Amino acid sequence: MVGTHLRSVVAWDESSRPVVIQGNIANGIKLERPDLRCHEAGVESMQKENSEHVQCTYCLKAMSAIETTVDHVIARSWYPADTPPIAKWKVPACNECNRRYSAAEQNILNRLALCIDTGDKSVEPIVRRARRSFDPKHAKSARDAMHRFNKRQSLIHGIKQISNPKAPGVLPSFRENFGKGSSTGISIPAGALHDVIEKWVRGVHFCEFGHPVPADFEVSVQFVDDEVAARAFTEIMQFAKRIQKGPGIEVLIWHATETDESITQYAFNIWRQFRAYGTVESSGANGDTILS
Repeated sequence: MVGTHLRSVVAWDESSRPVVIQGNIANGIKLERPDLRCHEAGVESMQKENSEHVQCTYCLKAMSAIETTVDHVIARSWYPADTPPIAKWKVPACNECNRRYSAAEQNILNRLALCIDTGDKSVEPIVRRARRSFDPKHAKSARDAMHRFNKRQSLIHGIKQISNPKAPGVLPSFRENFGKGSSTGISIPAGALHDVIEKWVRGVHFCEFGHPVPADFEVSVQFVDDEVAARAFTEIMQFAKRIQKGPGIEVLIWHATETDESITQYAFNIWRQFRAYGTVESSGANGDTILS
């Protein structure tokens, strides 16, 4: 079943928290077009400025320059093949975070690869590479073959029938597949997906602001219906900064301030098919985020 192309809706584990977040534009908040610096060479610049104390972008652990690894905010395997090398965001990260997030991103990508439309030729190589990763026929050794076989079995066990595309747990980005005739879904670990999007938020925040998200700031993740997002963002689109990272990676950023409080909203549009949202807000913010 996994060997065929599935245009599936994507579901979370039934035990996970709900996905669909309803909300409107926050009132009483001053919206601004972000006047942000782009720190493409963030890792190298931090090491030069402070060679003894580099901070992990994700867990905020203090590291020496020797302990610091270079992490791609969005894993290289998620980019279309024709993305320029310089376009990919990179940040300093500790070994533990680098390994943990790398595994989570590959796990999520393997599942999304069963659901995205490969009609876009820039996306097709991403799907092909992901599927090769769990195909024993492409193994380099007996041990590798067993590893790929186990990954494929895990995917098969996660496949299920979806009777209602608007049921809690179904990711909004893929509901249109249901209307195209698919009634098949594949479970995605809720915690892993949440962690991956939070990682993107923290990484892009570092690249744009030049420092990690402060420890006393809150990072939240949302998955929103396209209709809800369109209504929420129509009035504030003029304030957004749009970052295009090749043909398949787009991020919109809004920054809002109110006295000494701040909120930054991130909207990720991946392959023009998978959309997710994240918010960074100061501890004193009242929680009236753009998507609440």
